[in-house]
Amino acid sequence: MERQQLLGEFRLKPLLAGLEIAAAGFHAFRHASATILSRMNVPMEIRRARMGHTDEEMTPRYTHVIEKDAREVAATSISSFCPMVRAADCRKDDAMCLGAA
Repeated sequence: MERQQLLGEFRLKPLLAGLEIAAAGFHAFRHASATILSRMNVPMEIRRARMGHTDEEMTPRYTHVIEKDAREVAATSISSFCPMVRAADCRKDDAMCLGAA
């Protein structure tokens, strides 16, 4: 077994289990780092350098949309187009907020 596999099997997996976090490999932390830096509004150039990417198209692939962010954008958009619907009133299962009303 390689060193990274040993660390993952005997250190990382038990640590994540103890913290009640779903099992993940070391590579998942690269994706998490890119996503967190994006949420902090760190410029793409700095994120790319930190990730060690030379290809400009690679870093955005590591950045993931967080469901909470997507809901906030949707709620803000809805309240912009329909002032009678307040963003705070929107729920993801609300027909009015989904545009069905």
